[in-house]
Amino acid sequence: MWENNRENNDEWYMRKNEDVKPVRNNFLGNLDFNFRTCAIIGVIGAALLCIVPLLLFGGLVAWGGGDDDSGGDEDPTDFADIVDDDGVQINNIVSAEAVNDMGCAVDVNNSFADTAQIYIVAEDSDFPEGTDVFVRLYREGDAIEDAPEITADQDYENTCVNFLFVPESGETFDEGDYEAEFYVNGEATGSVAFVVE
Repeated sequence: MWENNRENNDEWYMRKNEDVKPVRNNFLGNLDFNFRTCAIIGVIGAALLCIVPLLLFGGLVAWGGGDDDSGGDEDPTDFADIVDDDGVQINNIVSAEAVNDMGCAVDVNNSFADTAQIYIVAEDSDFPEGTDVFVRLYREGDAIEDAPEITADQDYENTCVNFLFVPESGETFDEGDYEAEFYVNGEATGSVAFVVE
């Protein structure tokens, strides 16, 4: 009799285990890592790679594409092309009141109100990967502020790079003659002059 019960119990145990799925105990719960899940994680990761720098830098610095949208009535400072041995080429430096979604100058101007935000833009330029760039702002010949230095994370061709200068909260720019000078790999490479009135 004991043998029969054992056989019945084994048979019941085997049938019961055939229907039982193992429970996964990990920090992701019962998440299946199939192609769809990996694709979703990849898309979220790529989006974060694009969004996090914008949040960290607050849109103060942007590598953009070419094709500026500055219109035709601007009067940019005359500026000769700058080309160096490292493949850096700066075609035009302008001051502007805004930039488009590609980081190129819109509303190019050389005269600003003391409360304005002022973009300094190198248009249609080439910056190889690893190029360090920043802009130094001068007033009446005295250096007053350096924008944060950025490093090209890839080769950029026919692109715009811009730096934004704004007065601190509750303050204004002092009136006078200003110059913004691009520094590439530690060397001054070109500038644009403007006036704050």
